[in-house]
Amino acid sequence: MNDLLDRYFGLLERRLIVMRQLVRELETGQAAIVGLSLSEIVAHTAQQEALCRELRCLENALLLLHLQLWPRPAGTNSSGNPVPPSIPVAPAVRPRWIAIWAELNEVEQQIRHLARVHAGLLRRAGRSLGIFLNLLNRGAGTYVPPPVASSPVELQPSGVRFGE
Repeated sequence: MNDLLDRYFGLLERRLIVMRQLVRELETGQAAIVGLSLSEIVAHTAQQEALCRELRCLENALLLLHLQLWPRPAGTNSSGNPVPPSIPVAPAVRPRWIAIWAELNEVEQQIRHLARVHAGLLRRAGRSLGIFLNLLNRGAGTYVPPPVASSPVELQPSGVRFGE
């Protein structure tokens, strides 16, 4: 049981590290959105997707291990994670257990907040791009350059003949 519990704690700590990386990535990605830098937005989005995939893998591993450690169903929080008080842990590891879950809950709140800010910035960027596109489309017919003639037209005054 101790080996499984140590592995479970290791996965929780790894999850905490990945979630902190996601917080940093969301924070730095906001500057790219505000600056409308497409290459940076793409890079940050790819990094965020990779971190989210890693989190899903960790959560699946945690769930399997959780079911091995505590076979009876446990309550879950809004993220679907086991609620700490419903899981019996030895008094010796309870402080570590409570500390990790408190940090996880804090980082989850940060991610929720940053995700809302991120979504707002994306909406604003989308509106800005929409305005630019409308401006471009609206003026497209008005400011069309004159067509270029395929052959130059010689202008000669009427009644005047050259070369005679």
